[in-house]
Amino acid sequence: MIENEQPFIYWIDILGVCNLRCPSCPVANFNDPDKYSGLMSFDLFTQIIKKAISETTISVIALYNWSEPFLHPELPKFIKLVNSFGLTCIISTNLNKINNLEAIIKAKPAEIRISLSGFYQPVYSVTHKKGNIETVKANMHTLREELNRQNSKTRVEVAYHRYLHNQGEDYHKMKELCLELGFLFKPSWAHFSPLEKIFTYFEDKSKLSAEDLKLIDLLVLKPEDVMSIAVQFKDLDCTLRANQMAINADGSVALCCVTYEQKNNISLNFMDLPHSELQKKKYEHQTCQKCIEKSLHMLYVNPATNLLNQMEAI
Repeated sequence: MIENEQPFIYWIDILGVCNLRCPSCPVANFNDPDKYSGLMSFDLFTQIIKKAISETTISVIALYNWSEPFLHPELPKFIKLVNSFGLTCIISTNLNKINNLEAIIKAKPAEIRISLSGFYQPVYSVTHKKGNIETVKANMHTLREELNRQNSKTRVEVAYHRYLHNQGEDYHKMKELCLELGFLFKPSWAHFSPLEKIFTYFEDKSKLSAEDLKLIDLLVLKPEDVMSIAVQFKDLDCTLRANQMAINADGSVALCCVTYEQKNNISLNFMDLPHSELQKKKYEHQTCQKCIEKSLHMLYVNPATNLLNQMEAI
């Protein structure tokens, strides 16, 4: 029985690892030695999808949150399962590896989102550490060729994370490449994650690492700048809790898609609790209440993010 008619987005990490170490991402900036780093089994994924369908109306199934889905050897199988239920499946990738690309495109994801932050290696490597932009650009061309070969309708969006150091030639050259390849160029202001780090930033910056502070120096819009916009919408509910669910690779459920610490998980197993109980746990969770009280939820959700992304560099 469907408990909530409001369409839900499910962010599902189908594995717990990434091949890059981007300083704005908790995979790189958050030390959690007990964090699960294995692969989600297809059986568990199937159970999760069937339960989600039985309990909610679904708008999107995203096969990522903090991880790199192209590293999962069974990614095409996961996409096909989502499509078999008539659901919209999207994936995000740093595109440094394109294993099984032919099978992935054949599985027909609705969208592939490419995350990057430069056109030349000296710029890109600052904020996409361990990545190689020349590999990414070559893979972008290969992706276009494979999409054409299969006459695929998969939409490709290039998410260009804007920092102080990548606003010039790199920005314009990547925009030109996207136009050449027929990919949507979608720039947005880079921000600091996860939520736990944002708490630390506003409460006691001295507890942040040197690498964290370097990353913040690179941000065009500092957390205070973003907050000055976000606070205007502080009375709106947070859509990350209202109509989104984040599930980790081991099947545990995160408080939301921008939290990372295991103490902020609301269930050890998505299969154990009904949708209504999971939602109740979100709204009653101390971290969630603290986030709302401080208006931090609007750092991540519309309409604040839409307004911020329309701004020019300051």
